[in-house]
Amino acid sequence: VGNWAASALPDAGNVGAVGLPPGTTVNFDAAALATQLDSITVAAGGSFVMAGSSLTVANSLTTPNFSQTGGTLSGAGSLNVSSSFAKSGGSLALTGLINIAQAAGALTIVNNAPLTLGALSTSSGNILIDTSGGIFTTASPVSANGGSLSFVSHSPIVVGSGGVNATGGISLTANETAADSTITLNGPLASSGGAVNIAAYGNVTQNAAIQGQSISVASTSGNIAVAPSAIS
Repeated sequence: VGNWAASALPDAGNVGAVGLPPGTTVNFDAAALATQLDSITVAAGGSFVMAGSSLTVANSLTTPNFSQTGGTLSGAGSLNVSSSFAKSGGSLALTGLINIAQAAGALTIVNNAPLTLGALSTSSGNILIDTSGGIFTTASPVSANGGSLSFVSHSPIVVGSGGVNATGGISLTANETAADSTITLNGPLASSGGAVNIAAYGNVTQNAAIQGQSISVASTSGNIAVAPSAIS
């Protein structure tokens, strides 16, 4: 937060949105007061680094590069990352969409709050999402190009109409011993080069197609329901 006097971002009390010039790195750490913003945009070549404190975003946080080692990013806003995402600590508690285009390497998100995924993709790597509170995808596809995809949820997994696809295998796991550890497929799962494995403690509902070299669907204590139009 050395970008601003008194180590504090301007907030929603005196500014609606913050825009940063190309190449800027924003360091939001424990020295920052809890801050509320409508939106923040980091221009080309820049980065947003969150290491502590609390930032609430009402509309969107848009940045080429995002790194989180601590703190809490929350609010109704979305997170839009166009080049590189890394998270080794802290919490993503946004209720808006998480949109990430990972330009190189794997995309890993381990989180302690539910996530709603918008357009999520890798160019040449795996995708791993492991979170409490549920994983929800939307009309935008989630694509692991050049790698495998794994969702691990300690609550429901709901795949939206955009579906999930991967060059390698696909694994969806919701095996917490709880009734809401369910998996619902409202969009297709497509692996072009691997197996598709689905395992839930509760119900599994397949309303869309599944494509893979092999397919496994299992429920520990619930039902498996397959819609007539859902081809495997």
